Amino acid sequence: MSPVADQTWSIALELGAELKALRKRAKKTQSDVSAALLGSRDRTNRIEAGKGPFKWEHVQALCSLYDVPAAHTSLLVEMAKSTQEKGDWLESSPQRFGLYLLMEKRATSVTTVTLDVIHGLLQTPEYHEALQADYPYPSPDDAVAQRNKRQERQAAFWDRGDACLKVVMSEAALRRLVGSSAIMAEQIIRLRYMARRDGVSIRYIPLDYATAPSLPGAFTLITTELGTSAYTEHLGGGRVLSAPTIVTQARALANLATKASRDIGEWQ
Repeated sequence: MSPVADQTWSIALELGAELKALRKRAKKTQSDVSAALLGSRDRTNRIEAGKGPFKWEHVQALCSLYDVPAAHTSLLVEMAKSTQEKGDWLESSPQRFGLYLLMEKRATSVTTVTLDVIHGLLQTPEYHEALQADYPYPSPDDAVAQRNKRQERQAAFWDRGDACLKVVMSEAALRRLVGSSAIMAEQIIRLRYMARRDGVSIRYIPLDYATAPSLPGAFTLITTELGTSAYTEHLGGGRVLSAPTIVTQARALANLATKASRDIGEWQ
């Protein structure tokens, strides 16, 4: 499906599209849903088109029919509970990055402005491990699981072959010593290598650029076949914002940051 960059994204559209994908992945038909007494074909069509109405109990039952893992079911149930609210999605710690990563997997375009950290899709395993070295994980197993998730996230995005990523970062991210000088050297090599891929742009804003724009913080514009939204992180999780005024403002800020930036190949 072609991307609809100007379509207003909503949690209902996202939930409907994911339920449709899960049904097909489970090789279930709409008739199978009806036979399981989980709704008529018309109701299934409306749900998968993002028109609802959504009830969390119904979404949970559909996930059971489709044999969806517990963690993903929990995310979809929370999404169902949010469909009665405005399009914005406030993500809590238990589901941290859950919806964003779901969208990132099938994004037609990702544009991100970051400050003093290399973007997650570009981090080497060593950089990520050093960056998280002092994070208070509940156990060593949780730390390993987080590293594995990072690698899975990168594979899901890059293995598609049509990935489109534009990153603008502060030069501070390149100069910040994470782990060791050897780890940073390998990280810079990876950035320059990835920048040669089709559809990838990696740029930095020099620290001495006098007229560089003042940015409100890190943010990401993500476009899927369901439209464009803006993602920001907060202390307890993340937030997906879909209001057209917010998306327009984020685009303008990303353009300003790009104009003030230089290609990663120029960095010494």
